[in-house]
Amino acid sequence: SSDLRTEAAEGLAKLMFSGRLISAKLLSRLVLLWYNPLTEDDTRLRHCLGAFFPIYAYANRSNQEIFEEAFLPTLSTLFNAPAVSPLADVDIGNVTELFVDLTRPSGLMSQKGKSSDYQSFTVHDSLAIKLCNEILKDPSAPDIRLYSKTLSSLELSKENTNDLLALLDEILEKVKDRICQRAIEKVKTQLSKCDIPDQGQNEVVAEMDSTASEQVQQNEEE
Repeated sequence: SSDLRTEAAEGLAKLMFSGRLISAKLLSRLVLLWYNPLTEDDTRLRHCLGAFFPIYAYANRSNQEIFEEAFLPTLSTLFNAPAVSPLADVDIGNVTELFVDLTRPSGLMSQKGKSSDYQSFTVHDSLAIKLCNEILKDPSAPDIRLYSKTLSSLELSKENTNDLLALLDEILEKVKDRICQRAIEKVKTQLSKCDIPDQGQNEVVAEMDSTASEQVQQNEEE
């Protein structure tokens, strides 16, 4: 029943938030449950998960790493959902944006006011490497447009860029899709720019908070 489903989801969320349960697989299932059209009338479930995701993600870097680990498996489930499945109607781009916002390194800074978790090699840097490798697995797959667009929306550090630049160059050599190529070129341009000034960083943080809040509110209302 929907009540039992909601109770179970709330219980898992509480266990994960307390640190007693660490599971990227279960986190992926909670995200899929939140986006599943079958739960759109379950206000209590939507509100619970909508509040849990950002609070959990921005609490510390370790939690963001769990979201990072859950990212590709969640997309894979959606990409491979049968046409008769409710998950086939989920906007994968919207799901991707949520994961990107919840793993922003600036999210940790805005919530905690500390920079201890804002390390030189961030969760987004790690996610970028994973996305590049995913594109290179099959450079002609239709999914690469979404992956390349996601790459261009990440907050990448200006350190440890050599490995990423090498992967981006390899992608440009192997991928023929023009939309994907333009997105990858955009990422290379971002990496070549100077560090963002403090004021600019604050603007990024404010924009990220606004985007994440709007996304949670939008999904609760749907």
